[in-house]
Amino acid sequence: MGFWEEDGNPATNLIYQMREEGENRWLFLCHVNRTEKISDACIVINELQERKKNQDLPREEKLRIRIRGSWKMTVYDAMTGEIYPVKAEYHKGDTVLERSMFDHDSLLLWLEPAGTASMVSEELLSETDNAENNKSGSASEEKKCSCQLDISDQVEIVRSEPNVSILDLAEYAFDGGEWQPEEEILRIDNQFREKLGYPLRMEAFAQPWTNDRVEGFEHTLSLRFHIHTEVLLEGIFLAMENDEKTRIFLDEKAVENRAEGWYTDHCIRKVPLPKMESGEHELVVEIPYNSKVNIEAMFLLGEFSVKAVGRDQVLDAVSHKAAFSDLTVQGYPFYGGNVTYKIPFISKGGEVNVRANLFRAPVMKASVDGKEAGYIAFSPYELSLGELPAGEHLLELTVFGNRVNTFGTLHNCDQKEDWYGPNAWRTTGDLWSYEYQIKPSGLLKAPVLAEKN
Repeated sequence: MGFWEEDGNPATNLIYQMREEGENRWLFLCHVNRTEKISDACIVINELQERKKNQDLPREEKLRIRIRGSWKMTVYDAMTGEIYPVKAEYHKGDTVLERSMFDHDSLLLWLEPAGTASMVSEELLSETDNAENNKSGSASEEKKCSCQLDISDQVEIVRSEPNVSILDLAEYAFDGGEWQPEEEILRIDNQFREKLGYPLRMEAFAQPWTNDRVEGFEHTLSLRFHIHTEVLLEGIFLAMENDEKTRIFLDEKAVENRAEGWYTDHCIRKVPLPKMESGEHELVVEIPYNSKVNIEAMFLLGEFSVKAVGRDQVLDAVSHKAAFSDLTVQGYPFYGGNVTYKIPFISKGGEVNVRANLFRAPVMKASVDGKEAGYIAFSPYELSLGELPAGEHLLELTVFGNRVNTFGTLHNCDQKEDWYGPNAWRTTGDLWSYEYQIKPSGLLKAPVLAEKN
């Protein structure tokens, strides 16, 4: 068995497994590592190099797969569940398949003995011809003209949950002492633990549930957050892991610590806050403290936008429109939920494809006129929306969120960090920054809609 690229050189980034099942075979083929093609003659696997293939730019590999013996081939598509035969060539007793694969593709083939090349029946040829036509379209369809459809550069967006402002920088006081200058919340926790002789919550720290010793709350940690808003805030929630024994004050007035639901996790309680007029506000949280208490970042949730510059945040009116650019600089620096882009377009009548290769999200879901069309996650980041009648249509691209800018290592300056233990949130020296290290989010480039007609 052998694998070659289009230029005739052996493929260097593929791994396969062949299994026998009676006289038949299963062949599974996939990539090993991310790659970067640095010349026409070779591919370098960058497992130990700084450079890596830019995964935003689809790379098509035109492969020639040669298997000893004559085999009838059937593709089992593990992503879609489709099963269909493919046509191969037969040369000197071997089976040769030409196949294109993109960066994230794999291939699962069911091989059945086909005898010699002269014994391959007309029925087999007809069967594979029909399957290939069904997969790639007829020759006349290939000749159809493809034109790009116009879309707006800013569109309506819909969030799946409230926006977020993180509260992880606070002034603090131990046991009713004087207020200390602003510090990051995990560093405050370390300072109080050192003062009280408690173990620090670092890599080797045991989870609190492993300690069944009953402790009272002899100490209090007070945190004071400053909130700046340009607009009236109503219907705002404070989300925190601390329980109902925690005392809350907004502008020196006590707030009832009564949970109304939770945020992302049942342990993160949502407490409603009074309305806040535009201007400066002071939020104080007094936490009963012992060695089992975990001090974590808190969050404001609601209908507002957030402008984060360095270590500072300003809350403002929410916007329900966005450009095809980083969402974190459009009012959502800490938001981790889903965002649906509503993209109107006009079809002339024909098959429409959408291509979206530059995004920061685990996956995207596409719907047309309320009907789900499929998902985009892997290279070449393209999806057929089907044959559409002429007229106005609405494409909805739902960008699924992640929590890297909500619960991630927001003060870690090591952009290549690949081990996320407790110490990744507690870096020091050159690896530390009070300024938020925010990762891009959303659609970073307008999707391309192309129509064949």
